Amino acid sequence: MDSYIPTGVEKLKLLFFEIRDFGFGDVNTMVYFVKMKILIIIFCTIWFFTCKYWWKSSRLVIITIELLKLISAFSLNQMFFDEIEFYTSLPITIPIILLLFFISYKINKYDLATNTLNKLDKDIDKLFFELYKDKNKEISKLNDEYVEAKKQLFYDNNEDYLKELIKIRDEFYKM
Repeated sequence: MDSYIPTGVEKLKLLFFEIRDFGFGDVNTMVYFVKMKILIIIFCTIWFFTCKYWWKSSRLVIITIELLKLISAFSLNQMFFDEIEFYTSLPITIPIILLLFFISYKINKYDLATNTLNKLDKDIDKLFFELYKDKNKEISKLNDEYVEAKKQLFYDNNEDYLKELIKIRDEFYKM
């Protein structure tokens, strides 16, 4: 689009409105700047809505900063372009960053707990099979009974499920 606009033009009259350069030097430079900012905003917005990861909220910081840059570019008392005032972005970016830290902390805590639980399960299984390696048939039978009891809970949702699990547990401890 900016290739169709001649360079050196400070005002461009279109059908019903007029485009000024807003201190960019010429309209071509202003259109190029605005186009780049809008493309960054569009791509980051698409990325935000299509991202499936927990850190997708970090895209909001980029979108916010680019929007503030775009808005400040049209201010007539602006001396420099593409510079954002630090204090302007803080009220928007600080809550997003704090939220990301909080989510990251919770995810790391959950991941650590899950890894610890998996390691404990593996260690228990290893010890269990070392203790009962000569009773594989009985263990296999109890496992089948347990799986069948779980299926019954899915299909029937009956009250006998807990009694069945207790019975399987007691048989296990008898071994």
